[in-house]
Amino acid sequence: PVQSQRAWTRQHPAIQIAAGDAITDSAEAFYLMKQRGIKNVIVMGVHTNMCVLGRPFSIRQMVLQGQNVVLMRDMT
Repeated sequence: PVQSQRAWTRQHPAIQIAAGDAITDSAEAFYLMKQRGIKNVIVMGVHTNMCVLGRPFSIRQMVLQGQNVVLMRDMT
């Protein structure tokens, strides 16, 4: 039988994900920002070489597509 699982609603107690928030880990992020008219982006990630630089929605790709992108260096 297939077991139903509940999707996570936050990664940290201080971060709340609202109904209208978008969650993705694909190139869909760029298209969503374009659709919503978002031009300025702050990127955060755990593994800079993969999450921040090497993904389809990475800093490099967003800059090539005309986004204004900055990297949040440290959130501790």
